[in-house]
Amino acid sequence: MVKEEIEEIQSGNGRYFFSYQSYQILRDPISNNTFTVTALIPVKQFAIDRPNLKQLIPIHPEVKKKPVFKNEEENFLRALKEHEGESNIFHHKSQGITIFCENIRIEEDRNLLELNINDYYKEGIIDGSHIYECIKNTPAVDLPKKCYIKLEIIVGLHNRHEEDIIKAKNTKIRKDNKATLTKTDIEWIDSAIKDTGYEKILDHATVLSLINLFRNNKYDSEIDEQPTNSYSDKNMIVEDYQKNKDEYKIFSEILKDILYLYDYTNVVGQELWSEKKGTLGSSGISLPYKQKYYQFPMMKKNLDYKFHDAVTYALLNGLRMYVIFIEGKAKWSKDFNKILETYKNLIPELIKIARDHNKQIGYNVHLLGKSKLLYSIIYKELLMGDLLNQFQ
Repeated sequence: MVKEEIEEIQSGNGRYFFSYQSYQILRDPISNNTFTVTALIPVKQFAIDRPNLKQLIPIHPEVKKKPVFKNEEENFLRALKEHEGESNIFHHKSQGITIFCENIRIEEDRNLLELNINDYYKEGIIDGSHIYECIKNTPAVDLPKKCYIKLEIIVGLHNRHEEDIIKAKNTKIRKDNKATLTKTDIEWIDSAIKDTGYEKILDHATVLSLINLFRNNKYDSEIDEQPTNSYSDKNMIVEDYQKNKDEYKIFSEILKDILYLYDYTNVVGQELWSEKKGTLGSSGISLPYKQKYYQFPMMKKNLDYKFHDAVTYALLNGLRMYVIFIEGKAKWSKDFNKILETYKNLIPELIKIARDHNKQIGYNVHLLGKSKLLYSIIYKELLMGDLLNQFQ
């Protein structure tokens, strides 16, 4: 495609059109406002260079993206062509593509489905994204004519159910690709967190994910350069660690400080929020009340509540600005107590930013940990706050 054609591709929020061969509508037996529309769609209509209508369907942010390797794509396309024409049973063999959507319109006189996706935080492809990735970049002329794929559209489902459904549909993929750490891989971590109280509380993947938040040599303030995978995909972090071990090991000397900042965010953050804004339990960004308490061993505290990790990770990511590298080791750019002092002054405002962002996206706190926009805002807020603090 030429540049002009690429610029015309519709993506993100908007309307998406599919000509169907046949369809059916099923009313949900539990929720009267929920429907499932199933249609058989020619595979050509999922290609980006589809004639007369170019569209890029968003993938739901809760979906853990799996890279599509060249040999997988070739095998998939070969399977499509094997079922071309009258012998085509591909729509029976394939799992198809499932989409969450708030509104759908069906024009029977034109055999046309119109999907309206208004919020990419809550809508989009929830299953079969790997199939879509294989098809979308394939030239439409290379896709067989009489070949169909099953498109399932779930309409009107409350977003509180989204995460559970997506996890259920993607469980096999995650299990098959789970990365593991050897004893040699984790020895330096065990040594670094010895006597912190976290030895038996935190798993090693979580420790690596926390380190990733502070990799100031990898991420910056730009929206597209944020460490959201620390929250959204710890398995990806483990895989990255296995390829780049030294980039994580250089944080060994400040790893205890990072754990302290995790506790500090929860303990001091709760105290300051309760003083100025009300109880944490009513904020919408905390985990539920825990009778046996949440442990914060670095500060020797046990509390009934804690911030959701989606919030804590977003806040900690902003402190990345204080990391510098000297002689192959990660160091703080200023005295650690000075960092804590500045952070303490800004925590209430940072929490408010996270809470307001949660409201804007429909009170789905999990998405805060995956929001590159929020991470970027928090980073810049801390950067500005530190600069202003220097002139006071």
